[in-house]
Amino acid sequence: MEIRFKSADERAALDRALESARLEWHWKRRPSLQTLEGPWRRFVLQVEQSFEEDLIEYEHQLSWRDTLQDIIDQVPFSIGQQIREHLARWDDRFRLATAAGEESVDIDEVHRGRWWYRRIPRRGGDLVKAELRLRKRT
Repeated sequence: MEIRFKSADERAALDRALESARLEWHWKRRPSLQTLEGPWRRFVLQVEQSFEEDLIEYEHQLSWRDTLQDIIDQVPFSIGQQIREHLARWDDRFRLATAAGEESVDIDEVHRGRWWYRRIPRRGGDLVKAELRLRKRT
């Protein structure tokens, strides 16, 4: 993912956002955007094929998109827009591989409003769907 910076301030803002992600996840080194995008891309490919893991793993994989969104939210609009444009292909593929469901993964206020938490896999996802139904009952 190549970002075009208009100023050193924009570069510094992205560096701060990436450092924030490093601290949040307790990583030894600051990640790159490519490092963060990779797990989201692989997860989308997995969901397109058939997601057979449980709800905890599904939520964990969604957290990669959260991290990318957190970075978008911390950088100047022009940088965030470039990141959004780059992610659009994978976000669109995720939307196609999932369906809006009554059983939302939207688990707390932090995640509320993030569209990917309101999507469940079209293929597979039986464990996710069953656990969401159980969660809804309690």
